[in-house]
Amino acid sequence: MKKLTDITLQDLGYVSAACLLAATLTACGGGTATGDGSGDNGGGQGLITDTTTDTDLDGLPDSLEESISTDPNNADSDADGVSDGDEWNTYFTDPLDSDSDNDGISDGDEIATGGNPNDATDGTPDSGENTNNPEPTADRCDDATSANDEWQDNCVLRRFGTYARSAYTQGVQRILWCQSFDQGVTDINVFADGAFGPNTAASVREFQTANGLLVDGIVGPDTWGALFSKIAIIPDTSTNTSDSYSIEGCNSDVVQFYKEFDGLTPLGWKMARTPGSAEAVEFGSGAPY
Repeated sequence: MKKLTDITLQDLGYVSAACLLAATLTACGGGTATGDGSGDNGGGQGLITDTTTDTDLDGLPDSLEESISTDPNNADSDADGVSDGDEWNTYFTDPLDSDSDNDGISDGDEIATGGNPNDATDGTPDSGENTNNPEPTADRCDDATSANDEWQDNCVLRRFGTYARSAYTQGVQRILWCQSFDQGVTDINVFADGAFGPNTAASVREFQTANGLLVDGIVGPDTWGALFSKIAIIPDTSTNTSDSYSIEGCNSDVVQFYKEFDGLTPLGWKMARTPGSAEAVEFGSGAPY
């Protein structure tokens, strides 16, 4: 059984608005191991819908803006043409950095032209003038579809990263939730929304601490390997083409992932559309479900 944890006001910057609203009616602590429930806000990004105290009307409450150091009196703290609320809730860009991927193009200009403001490879390289914030290396992604047998070469996941919103993030969130790193979100389907937001970053750091890893909030090869160790085959579920896997900490009979193969040749990994679902969907860098 997963433990229940109380939500306090200090958690405001990291707990989803849906959970905070629920806390006014019911306890909003650790989740159950059933995987039941629904929701589309979730613990991954911590979407904000309460604008009661939103002075600048940017979609972020003043209390959250104060906690993340944006200006509650300025709807666009970094003056990049994108409101703080849209950066935080929609584009997953840094509301304090006008060029989140440091490619020399502002977030607003990239969004306006259909670019990805979190991907440095789709814009003009930094000229080198900004020596305090040089051009970053694009997030590594050797295996964008989890085609290989294990997970260490899956796409690197991080807050504001190229693959921040992805099915990969959704699968990672399920493992974190089952391991009780749930940030007080009671429903696995709400927490696992596929958006690598502040709750997910906090959960990754807690998971890394608990597993003796470098604590950086980034899902790289070592963290992927530790996450992989938390799944287990479900006995007597194998077919001619796949094995079913559960996640340690949740119901051991509930399928979460599928390993597909052709004879002895592994074909890669899929994810149950929802925990326990017989429908296998991509476990990769594509959009979450």
